[in-house]
Amino acid sequence: MDSPSDVSSVHSTDPSEYSSINGTLKEQQQRILDLLRGQTFTIPYLSKAFPGWYVGINPHYEKIHGEESAFLDEWIERKDLREMAKKVNLSLCIACFFPRTTEERLQVLFEKMAWFFAFDDDADTFLRADEFADQQVVPFLKYWIDPNRSGPEPVVLPCCYIYRSCGPKLAVGWSEASKAQFMDTTIEYVNCLFEVSKQRETYLPSIEEYIDGRIINIGVYPTLDLIPFASGLEIPQEILRHEAIQTIRYHVVRIISLTNDLFSIRKEIKDDQFDNILPLLVMRRGMTVQEAADYTVELIKESYHIVNQAEKRLPLLEGKAKDDLKEYIEQCKDQATGSVWFHELSPRYLGRGAYGEKEILVQL
Repeated sequence: MDSPSDVSSVHSTDPSEYSSINGTLKEQQQRILDLLRGQTFTIPYLSKAFPGWYVGINPHYEKIHGEESAFLDEWIERKDLREMAKKVNLSLCIACFFPRTTEERLQVLFEKMAWFFAFDDDADTFLRADEFADQQVVPFLKYWIDPNRSGPEPVVLPCCYIYRSCGPKLAVGWSEASKAQFMDTTIEYVNCLFEVSKQRETYLPSIEEYIDGRIINIGVYPTLDLIPFASGLEIPQEILRHEAIQTIRYHVVRIISLTNDLFSIRKEIKDDQFDNILPLLVMRRGMTVQEAADYTVELIKESYHIVNQAEKRLPLLEGKAKDDLKEYIEQCKDQATGSVWFHELSPRYLGRGAYGEKEILVQL
């Protein structure tokens, strides 16, 4: 994976290089809350920030959405976690990320997204690091995505049970190479989430540590690696490893992760969560919350331009391979714009009163 690009053009100094943050971790976290709670900032409509990139919703969304509540009732046992999932509108999320796939594939992708949100929200909100580490999540996922599974099912908490439904459907219908790529990035995501779970109980990361971890623990690389399942495309590993494609993938994920930070900060402050770039920028670089939001928006716009430039460096291919790669890149960009569109539409993040004529007002 390519390393992050240089963003020194946005802000050239970091006051944290010349100061330290004192106190225990809980005191540092309380300081963040005290600084941010009650403040406001504005952001532009980011769905307008990607000229030339497609923005849309899968036409099968309404069909999947009509069955969403019943599916969540069946597969998420705990009421508090189930209610959190229902507030997301997961079918809208996946319909924005995959606007071109079929109804059958969209249903499978919705189920996998439901697993992700249940698992991720449980780790974020309810589980201690030691409880999280005790789960056999990776063996459980491998078990259910194997069409030749045998033996006892690995032990996990109920938040993972959805994979009993989507795993067997993901076990077939695409190449073993593409499925292996998806599992590799899924395992990387799970392992990174374990590390973040331990880290948040010991120290606050630097900006650089945060972004590096966030790129992985937001869980978007596995979603990019579902494009072959969703579309029938086959992108060989040697092509995926090309510098330009690695750059595109990295910056698509950066757009998604930073967009999520801008929209989820209100919920996270309310829930006493601190895994977000904005409070770190306030603490580490002495920014106001508005300056931190502006900085984050500039990073998103920078990633858009980097992706456009990287497209000019794609490997030279012919025929179907060339067409497939072009379509793959378009569907990667679909996920960036789909994430922005979903965040602007979802009831999970901001109330309707936040949306003005020209900008969005976030009240912490």
